[in-house]
Amino acid sequence: MKVLCLLDYNKNLKNNFVEKLDKRIDIEFNKKSNLGKIENYSDFDVLISHRVDKKYLKKFKNLKYYIIPFAGIPEKDKKNLRKIKNITLINSHFNSLFVAEHAWALLLSLIKKVVPAHNNFKNGDWSFRYQNNPSSMLHSKNILLAGYGAIGKKIEKYARSFGMNVYAVRRKSSDKHFVYLNQKMKYILHKIDVIISSLPATKETLHFFSFKEFDLLKKGSYIINVGRGEVISQKALYSFIKKGKIKGAAIDTWWNYPSDKKSRKDTFPADYSFNEFDNFIFSPHRASHVENIEKYRIQDLSRILNCLSKNKIVNKVDIKKGY
Repeated sequence: MKVLCLLDYNKNLKNNFVEKLDKRIDIEFNKKSNLGKIENYSDFDVLISHRVDKKYLKKFKNLKYYIIPFAGIPEKDKKNLRKIKNITLINSHFNSLFVAEHAWALLLSLIKKVVPAHNNFKNGDWSFRYQNNPSSMLHSKNILLAGYGAIGKKIEKYARSFGMNVYAVRRKSSDKHFVYLNQKMKYILHKIDVIISSLPATKETLHFFSFKEFDLLKKGSYIINVGRGEVISQKALYSFIKKGKIKGAAIDTWWNYPSDKKSRKDTFPADYSFNEFDNFIFSPHRASHVENIEKYRIQDLSRILNCLSKNKIVNKVDIKKGY
């Protein structure tokens, strides 16, 4: 099996990658910028990259697998692969543990009011301690995991270790008693204290949480989003925080992103002024920003390739649904 990897790795990372691979796998490394200079496109069975132009993808006449080296599938790749047949799209969930940990850190910071307490106290002001600012408890509370995939299953373990009652929703049925189909969520929202969303962005999940859902939600609930921004209606979220129905939110994935390097310092991530709330935590889409991230990515990519070499497909993506 011949693999072309377009990840810009140094010599040590390349060697580390090769050492983990089955001997039947022949991997070649190149830079994405050199795609137009490759002479032997037809030699490759597997391509590891993302956002590859359709004109280049068409040159890989014998390509069987296209591996996106992360979980979210870029729109460009979805669009291209809907038109190019006979290529199996695969993604990597190597970052699921990082994202789950970050979600839990956001939740604890939010309910324990770490950020406003810090902002008051860093200059020696003790007044926050003596005001009516009690923290919330997680023990015995009901948590809803919106999305019960690689991330959601890891968050479940944290929730149970804190003595929480776990509920989850997903698009496919499950034999687990606490997992419901998405359309059944309306029947449990009235008792939910915490929502953590790790949902992908699809037609079905657009505004998965909006006015109707928040209206059904238990008063005083908290919202954490580490999935995709479009899953939550920002207008609805702003409205329900402002009127006190939602007690607080922490967001890592947003509605607005910088369009270029220059705009990174002055792009507000939402269309509504969430910065007016003390019970709102801003996180700049950095749940996966951990030390030695490429080591973890390589570990998972080697697992995927080793499975393919044995004719076992893992992490297959439904191109029509986008996940």
